[in-house]
Amino acid sequence: MLWRTSYETTEIEATTLEGLPLPEVGEGTFAAVISFSPRHFQQREVWRRLFEAELAIPYFVGVIGSADDLEQLQSSTPRSQHERLIRIEDAQGAWLSLLGEENKESAFAFVQREGTLVVLMVGPPTEEAWDRFLDSAR
Repeated sequence: MLWRTSYETTEIEATTLEGLPLPEVGEGTFAAVISFSPRHFQQREVWRRLFEAELAIPYFVGVIGSADDLEQLQSSTPRSQHERLIRIEDAQGAWLSLLGEENKESAFAFVQREGTLVVLMVGPPTEEAWDRFLDSAR
C-alpha cells in the first residue's frame, strides 16, 4: 500500500497590497504563484499547471529573490514559459511577514484585482482550495 503525505492549503486573509512588493506586470486582474526559492519547483508547478489548464486570466510564475534565483527558475522552466517568469525584490521581508516564517518553504498563489488581493493561498492546492481560487479569479 502506498502512503501519501497529506497536505493542506492555507488561505491567508489579506485585502490590501500596501507595503507588499509586487511584480510589474501591468494593470488589471492577474494570478501569480511565487516562492521564496527556485527549489520549490514541485508546488509551483502544480499551481502553474492548474493555471494553464483552467485559469481565464493572465498568470505569472515567480520567485522572491535575486537575479541568480530568477536564472535558476529559468533553467527549470521551458523557454515557451519564460515570458511568464517574474522576480520580486523584497529586502524588507514584507511577504514573509504576511505569510509567516512557517511558510517560507512553501509556494503561494494569489489573484490581484485593481490593487486588491482577492485571494491568497499558501502551499500546494487541494481540490477545494483550487475551486475557491478559481471562483475568486472570475
